[in-house]
Amino acid sequence: MDQPGEKTIHPNPAGMKVLVIHCAYGHSGGEDSVVREEMELLRNQGVEVQLLGFDNNRHKMRDLLLLPFNFFSYSRVRRACRRFKPDLAHVHNTHFAGSGSVFAALKKSNLPFVATLHNYRLLCPSAILYNNGQLFLDSVNSAFPWKAIREKVYRNSMLLTAWLAIGNKINRAMGLYTLPAKYIVLTSFAKNIFNRSSVSIPDEKIVVKPNFVTDRGSKPATRNSDFLFIGRLTEDKGIPVLLEAFAGSPHRVRIAGDGPLRPMVEKYAKQHANIEYLGHVTPGVAGELLSTASALVFPSNWYEGMPMTIIEAFAAGCPVIASDLGAMHAMITDGVNGKHFNPGEAASLSRALDQWSAMDVHTQSIYGKEARAIYEKLYSPEENARQLMAIYSDTLHPD
Repeated sequence: MDQPGEKTIHPNPAGMKVLVIHCAYGHSGGEDSVVREEMELLRNQGVEVQLLGFDNNRHKMRDLLLLPFNFFSYSRVRRACRRFKPDLAHVHNTHFAGSGSVFAALKKSNLPFVATLHNYRLLCPSAILYNNGQLFLDSVNSAFPWKAIREKVYRNSMLLTAWLAIGNKINRAMGLYTLPAKYIVLTSFAKNIFNRSSVSIPDEKIVVKPNFVTDRGSKPATRNSDFLFIGRLTEDKGIPVLLEAFAGSPHRVRIAGDGPLRPMVEKYAKQHANIEYLGHVTPGVAGELLSTASALVFPSNWYEGMPMTIIEAFAAGCPVIASDLGAMHAMITDGVNGKHFNPGEAASLSRALDQWSAMDVHTQSIYGKEARAIYEKLYSPEENARQLMAIYSDTLHPD
């Protein structure tokens, strides 16, 4: 399991000002939530924060054409630096309205900055290293992702994939990816991927800092025997594997979420009494479900960045049964705070469900206590604030 190394805590410089830069996705997703929560965390630490946001839907065609270097975005960043006069900048997503011009503008403004790598877009146009139902790793060590272009890994378009690849290549050639003082990745697994990739980022520039969720408290509750899935209903999230494992199973599962595979989920729910589809649920309802479920099932087929649902489960004292892959491998210790199964294998998931259900309630509760303990140790707002302020201070005052 990931446990970020202890670092010397530097005092928060009085009146620190941080410019946060982020391109919002077309649909609000996990990264957008992380940015909002992290900004609030900084404000609670007494940091003055300003968001420079880019909207990928506002000037879609123009920004797409300027993807290699967006002069409009460059000018916006320069103006924000002059007006706000920040001490440092924290860059999140630059795809695609921001582009590599964000890094260039911060350099021109003589402003130190860090960048969080929420996904693998720096390495592959797919961003998630997944395509056509399987992991796609060919771009990780390639100087140019020819195979990714042929396989149309971005929105099933050869043209769009090629344009992203060209933009990435231009940014690399310009040396833009060497400019951040620090890159923040979410797990040691992600750090290893970037370390062995064709992107030349010095090891000392990559630091591990996980995401966090607000603590709603782990309420003592009587847990039922139902399993729970919360997330987008997509193939890469492992929905077909989940449904196959529970079809005809003696175990019950409640599925919350929405997405392209909703018709498939609804069909299975009608055919199998042990599969219940709840539709989209609010964060509050999701929290209640996590507080009473026997365990969360997380059957994702790709590496993931850092699933917020898993952190939410830990915060609620809910163990997690997940694919033994990527971030899930890093976050979950089999036999401690959850169980692993072989990615993409419904039979393996079925065995894990059987093993879990065969445990007595007391043993299951120990797993839950361990899940809560790891939340408090690694994923709480307090611990995240400590790590983030240390990164900022090291950026402003390098040894």
